[in-house]
Amino acid sequence: MEKKIGDQSAHNSKMTAKDFVFAAVFGVLIFLVFMVFSMLLMINVNFVWFTHGIAAIPAGIIWAYLISKVNKRGLIITMGIIVGIVGFLMGMFWSAPVGIIVGAILAELIAGNPSTRTAKKLALAFAVFVFCFWLGHISLIFINAESYIQMIINAGMSREYAQGLVDFVYSPLCVLAGIAALVGGFFGSLLGNKVFKKHFEKISA
Repeated sequence: MEKKIGDQSAHNSKMTAKDFVFAAVFGVLIFLVFMVFSMLLMINVNFVWFTHGIAAIPAGIIWAYLISKVNKRGLIITMGIIVGIVGFLMGMFWSAPVGIIVGAILAELIAGNPSTRTAKKLALAFAVFVFCFWLGHISLIFINAESYIQMIINAGMSREYAQGLVDFVYSPLCVLAGIAALVGGFFGSLLGNKVFKKHFEKISA
């Protein structure tokens, strides 16, 4: 039988003020990891939409630590709402924060009862969260590509660069980027679980 995750003695208790702070701090850290990789991968228009899948690998370590420390119902949704609000306040178009929040709701449902959560369940939950984040990002292009292009130009990029981002979404490579988001999220969470077992348990012991 697969080993359960996190503090099983506290799974039935409600979230405390400390838990909300934990969700906020580590949720923002996950968001910052995605931001850093986004800035790094902006050097090439063909790399940009792979950001979520690549960033999900290191972000999965933070995710695993957060779940292990606060294994309570509502944690994932709380984190998603906080991260979605932060993203919106930082200038993201509404579709990306919505993707984050929807992804968090689905991830909470997939993770299920805190008392029965396993590494594989949490990996699938994080994979769906990352995929919804990615989908929320690219959805603006489907809603209004010209507005997206103008937004990129206003951010200081060239029209050619912005058009390249749009063209990528309508190419077969976009499917690979979506798969990368799922795969990166899944294995990032599994990696995080292994790293947590080896290192973080010693720190918090």
